[in-house]
Amino acid sequence: MVRSNFISISVFLILIAETIPLKIFGLPSPFEFSQIFYLISFFLLYNKNSFLSFLSSSIFRKLYSSYFLFLILQYIIGNYFKEEPGFNFPFFNAASSFIILYVFYQIHSWNQLIRCNNLLILVLLFANLFGILIFIFGEPFASIRMTLAAYTEGWVFYGKGDPIAALSPTVFIYAYPVIILPILSLTSYSITRNYRYLILMFFSLIIVTLNSERISFGATFLMLLILIYKLKIRVKLSTFFLGSLIFLVLFNFFSQDILSESSGYNRSFSSNNDIENRFFKMGTAIYTVFKSPLTGGTNKEYINTTIREFGFKPSSAHNTYINIARNSGVFGFILFLIFLRFLYRIIIWIQKQSNFAEKRFFYGYIYSFFAILMVGFFHNGGVFTREPWTWILIGFLVSFTNFKKFSTFKKSQYN
Repeated sequence: MVRSNFISISVFLILIAETIPLKIFGLPSPFEFSQIFYLISFFLLYNKNSFLSFLSSSIFRKLYSSYFLFLILQYIIGNYFKEEPGFNFPFFNAASSFIILYVFYQIHSWNQLIRCNNLLILVLLFANLFGILIFIFGEPFASIRMTLAAYTEGWVFYGKGDPIAALSPTVFIYAYPVIILPILSLTSYSITRNYRYLILMFFSLIIVTLNSERISFGATFLMLLILIYKLKIRVKLSTFFLGSLIFLVLFNFFSQDILSESSGYNRSFSSNNDIENRFFKMGTAIYTVFKSPLTGGTNKEYINTTIREFGFKPSSAHNTYINIARNSGVFGFILFLIFLRFLYRIIIWIQKQSNFAEKRFFYGYIYSFFAILMVGFFHNGGVFTREPWTWILIGFLVSFTNFKKFSTFKKSQYN
């Protein structure tokens, strides 16, 4: 029972570390408060037997090792084979991903899995509520966000009527966690038939829209439609139209006095050259990879080619998968494919071993993971950039695998 409580505390600390960027306490650089939370969560669960068990597991040998080898390869290429040396080895990325997998590897029971799921929903709900408070009222909530994380004024400031970033640095970073809550709400409703989860889903969909990122909006709705089919949820047409009507009335009410010109709603439905430019940048980035497949090409080549071909100076490629190849070459991308292949095998194994009730819970995490993978096609964050919420979802998949293996082992002992 004591260890079960420690697991809940450890998971909660990890979730808080990635939701509330506490930098107000002024720890000396490069330390941050979130790193302390990660260390506490690890040592709460550390013992020799569990640690050795984790190191000998396929989760560590195949899943984590492929990521760690990628980081080493990226470091070597960045410092010794490119024109812009100075890339520091991302120790926190390596350590925090290791701790997430280690902590979630300790979950062996269904009750513990449900408890951690409820913690995740509560933390995401808190972030959404804080985001909507900034959106509706602006101050003092916008300044609280800036103070907690020691953000500087400028493009990371979001106030009344602006795109919702909750407590994250930017709307782009919040585009990853914001898609999880509506998907988990739908799967929770399919399990409990509690209508509070439907209300939560509609509320979180409003936040997804106000986040302003079109790919997160599209990925969320696509996964929800797939889930409605997979979970065999019979949605009454009147309920759908009523929900849509309430949604439109709320937006009409807010649009006059609250929505700013840069709001998520206005940006999501505006037409400009942004999408076209992103495809140009992606094409140029792919060209630099093919030109130098072993190293992925240099940033200077990428910028010069874009200027020469399309007449503008680019930012990043806005595609995490192209960035993987650009940062580490073809061998880094192969490591990424090995990583995905092992995850795919985990997902297939869980589907075969689970009954329908368990699958409904599992679908919430696998389709949240798919949605985040879709966001990576137009964003720079992703699983091999140590995007934290991607790793947290993988942690839940690891937990589900352990739960099924542990329950199967217990049944075999009784038979």
